[in-house]
Amino acid sequence: MKNILLATDLSRSAAHAVRYAAWLAEALDARLTLMSAYQAAPLFAGTSIPESSADRLPELVCRGLEEIAMKLGTLGGQSISLLARPGDPVPAILSAAREIDADLIVGGRAGVGHEYPSTFGTTVVSLARKTTIPLLIVPQAAGCIKPKAIAIAENFLHDNMPEAIHELLGQFHSRLYTFDVKAKKTGEVVEIYGTDATHCGKELFHLLYEIPVDSETHHSVENFIEVAPIHWLAACPLPGLSPERWVLGRRSKGLAIDIRIPLLVLPDAKKPGT
Repeated sequence: MKNILLATDLSRSAAHAVRYAAWLAEALDARLTLMSAYQAAPLFAGTSIPESSADRLPELVCRGLEEIAMKLGTLGGQSISLLARPGDPVPAILSAAREIDADLIVGGRAGVGHEYPSTFGTTVVSLARKTTIPLLIVPQAAGCIKPKAIAIAENFLHDNMPEAIHELLGQFHSRLYTFDVKAKKTGEVVEIYGTDATHCGKELFHLLYEIPVDSETHHSVENFIEVAPIHWLAACPLPGLSPERWVLGRRSKGLAIDIRIPLLVLPDAKKPGT
């Protein structure tokens, strides 16, 4: 990953994603581009740009990006690029990503926990469903920690393993885990497999845990993520399901987990056998 695009609305709640993207770009020795989309009115609730300044939006957005870049300084000797684009945020972000040939888009989300009625905003969910480039969604509480353990949805075969996962395993020497929901005679279970960083073939995965699917399953999975610990989750967007349900896969429509760590959305990920 040599080109990272950080999409920001310039609000205070987006500052955590900026810090995380800057840290990640430096860790990967990648070029970082900061971009923001703007319309005649502010795009997001809580934005720092007042409605009365609509005519000056391009200037204000550019100034906001410049201030962020000045605070970040340089990353590994590379300067930070800036992009301000008019229009709806999702198409503007995707257009900017194509323009710079981005390998990864980074976006943030505010708040975590079951007490929040919607933990993923409509913009980031729409972006996840439409992007053809891997998207990293960073929760507000995420620390800048190298992803030494990554858990991917379902038990992907070696030939189907997304390129982004292969690259991350090599870059960070991460341990890989997979979640797979299976139907057995006794009922559905969540199987958790693990393997070494440098080996992704199915024969090298070994079963670690088998969790019965019931009303407490999500707590058991969340506990595993916290204790292991897992630093990133990875999943492909599933039609008709919220992001909280992507991690355990298509066969687990009733299982939603509280995602408190970065979620890597893999648009090119496929299930085994597809």
